[in-house]
Amino acid sequence: MPVYGRTFGQIKGDTLRAAGDLVRSGTATSGSATTIVDTVNFIDATDTALKGVHFNIINGAGQSRAGRATAFTPGTDTLTIPSGTAIDSTSEYLLSYRFSHGDLLSAIRRALWSLGKWAKDWEDQSLILGSPLVNATFYDNSGTFPNGWTRTGTGGVFTQESTISKHGRYAASIVSDGTNAAGIRQDVLNVGRYRGKQVRAKAWLFTNTASRVEFLIDDGIDTTTGLLTLATTNRGWGTAIAETPSLTVSDRATRLRVSVNITAGGAVTAYVSGVFVTGYDWREWDIPAGSPRAVTEALYENSMEGHFDNYLELHNGLTVVRETTRRLRVENTLPQGHILHLKGRTNWADHATAASDDDTTFDEISAWLIAQAAYLLLMTKPRTEDLPLIKELKEEADRLRPSATALPAGALLIER
Repeated sequence: MPVYGRTFGQIKGDTLRAAGDLVRSGTATSGSATTIVDTVNFIDATDTALKGVHFNIINGAGQSRAGRATAFTPGTDTLTIPSGTAIDSTSEYLLSYRFSHGDLLSAIRRALWSLGKWAKDWEDQSLILGSPLVNATFYDNSGTFPNGWTRTGTGGVFTQESTISKHGRYAASIVSDGTNAAGIRQDVLNVGRYRGKQVRAKAWLFTNTASRVEFLIDDGIDTTTGLLTLATTNRGWGTAIAETPSLTVSDRATRLRVSVNITAGGAVTAYVSGVFVTGYDWREWDIPAGSPRAVTEALYENSMEGHFDNYLELHNGLTVVRETTRRLRVENTLPQGHILHLKGRTNWADHATAASDDDTTFDEISAWLIAQAAYLLLMTKPRTEDLPLIKELKEEADRLRPSATALPAGALLIER
């Protein structure tokens, strides 16, 4: 059965195992800038057993460190390595004999690129029709709070919530720490478009303590108009979207900022989705996060309940503005506040570094990637005794190989 959802760090270990070269894997019990200590797994009887092995730290302290050990001391279960970021009890490692981390990474890259330049699936729900704001529910692997938003206050935990959601597939969850204020805010980039206009901010909000959640919009001049503290009777999503009072943006406005805040005090949980600004029909955005190379499908909500079954015709309803920064433009007049759901393809260039990509989840068929990468790895230094394994891995990779790699006809290419 195909395996999904493995991180690239796990795939590295699985690839070495498939190639017969995973000497040890585990978590260090301690370490330093020049040592890896594991009193559980380093139990070899001689000092030559682990001397000279290749090491790679795939998680925890020292993540992305890789190199070759210079000595092993069995009495203290200590591997001596070149100096670098200190290793500690959070450091997860891989050890191999024949193949270095560079060999392994090269094989994984070659396997990925063998599918084609634009073979990595890509989806995005960061764009809200008619609004310049990035969707508060949109996360990727670059941070712990929503893309495009800034954390406010010193307390709180920010996550993407898939169960309690009203607008689109997700909500943004904010959980205050019981003492300090916590929240998120986002500034509109081209505030000049809004000067002199009457605006409101709207969103779906849910909280267990309505009197402690603020939803506001300000222009840097008037910082009080637009403040809304949710009434106790509006704790759930309800049937109506929450909105701030109207704010007439000053001609001297220095910003246009939307904020969702939990005030200081006891622990409170708040969920927010579908935050948008009215007063100007916004139809143009920077290319969304993830650097897509092509958009193959565009859908938008037919209601505020998150149903995506309305199609937007590529090359007609959706175009790319040819500026220095590529921008997407919706040509049609569509309902404000509804989320635009884009599907497409991107390339594998974002899986070229160890530190961040070891944490990245590979959501395609990882069993194929492991077999293909292990096959390519063995082919770099083939031995006679490897031939049966090489043949087995090649057959497994061919059997699991994803079939559809070409871009569908009519895809909207986004040139770089």
